[in-house]
Amino acid sequence: MSLQRRLLLILGLSFSLLWLLAAFWLQRGLEHRLQDTLDQRLAASARMVGGLVMQLPPDAWQVPGGATLSVPADIGVACQVRDSSGGIFLQTHSALPDLLAGGGIGFHNREIEGEPWRVYTREFNGLFISTADRLTERHALQREILLAAALPFVIALLGSLSALWLGVRRGLRPLARLYSALSQRDPASTEAVDIGPVPDELAPVLATLNRLLHDTGDLLQREQRFTSDAAHELRTPLTAIKTHLQVARRTDPAHADASLAQAEAAVARLQRTLEQLLTLARLDSHEDWPAGAPLKLEPLLRQVRDELPERQRVQLPDTLPDRAPHLPAELAAIAIRNLIDNALRHTTGAVTVQATLRQDDDLLIEICDEGTALDETQVSQLTRRFWRHPSSSGSGLGLAITDAIARRTGGSLALSRRPSGGLRATLRLPAYPASVGKNDRST
Repeated sequence: MSLQRRLLLILGLSFSLLWLLAAFWLQRGLEHRLQDTLDQRLAASARMVGGLVMQLPPDAWQVPGGATLSVPADIGVACQVRDSSGGIFLQTHSALPDLLAGGGIGFHNREIEGEPWRVYTREFNGLFISTADRLTERHALQREILLAAALPFVIALLGSLSALWLGVRRGLRPLARLYSALSQRDPASTEAVDIGPVPDELAPVLATLNRLLHDTGDLLQREQRFTSDAAHELRTPLTAIKTHLQVARRTDPAHADASLAQAEAAVARLQRTLEQLLTLARLDSHEDWPAGAPLKLEPLLRQVRDELPERQRVQLPDTLPDRAPHLPAELAAIAIRNLIDNALRHTTGAVTVQATLRQDDDLLIEICDEGTALDETQVSQLTRRFWRHPSSSGSGLGLAITDAIARRTGGSLALSRRPSGGLRATLRLPAYPASVGKNDRST
């Protein structure tokens, strides 16, 4: 069952039940009120007759054995005047039997000639005056009044249900548009859903859905890019490994060692490329990196330098800021190692490292080399994935990874040409407060 039908069913039944309860309450109240009003009319009639009788001369009704006075009256209303002994002096019908007497003072019901009557009796100076209404006519009057009240009540109920149907249908129209848009779109589409203006209650749902579609699209693009990058970058080292192994198998042992050495170098390159691809994939997916203990900049730089094969060409300053980069030590080490390794690949001289602490608690790490001069266009391409200088043997991922790490942590990477030749890489990373990392390990 649709949400609209379910809502209409629940609200319609609730409205109908409430209206029926109100109608029953109104009917009972109207019935009691009508009975009270008609009883008051009977009592008022008795008082009026008593007032008229008291104005008659005494000899008009106190003569023993006098004739009974009768006046014509409506058959639905009756009145009698009698004394304490039961003698009737006045009545509305000469043919009306003496059945109004004997009920006592006040209101009571009597059956007269097979029909129920409502009788009221009151005493006036020794006279008993009784007035009566036939209940059949009371019930007819009650039905007419209830019918007159029920007609607008039914019209109001039907109007309320119609207004409810229109209101629910109009109120749920955004949901109907969303259902139509989702049912007609391609299941593989990751485009945002646009159904026009939406109410405040539906806006977070639509925003979350569009954000999910956007993230899914990004995930698919990253997966496709990773697959494409992996297929593109792994093809060359795998082909080289296969070729060297085939050469080693077909040549003599003296030449086979050289082929195996080249195959081993290709395996190392393949391993490094895989590690960089996986690192980029984790950075792109915003996966949480394992959190480690903060590592201050000095031991971090010394650790990175000692892991490099040509560490003797890396020059570190004598003094470094006594702060730790505000990111996992593993990520900081990867970012700095890629910069120093890139500098070592493109120069035969020394690579100098400088570090300063800015007033905004950001660490600036500069790596300078005296390698091949690059033009401005080439410098702007250095952080693109898989872009490499024609004379480079790298994979073209190191600077892209460092740039991704810096952006993920709120820092930045700037590359510029040095006036004396070579490249200057400036890595800006946020720093932990000075109180963090006082007992850090050192290298």
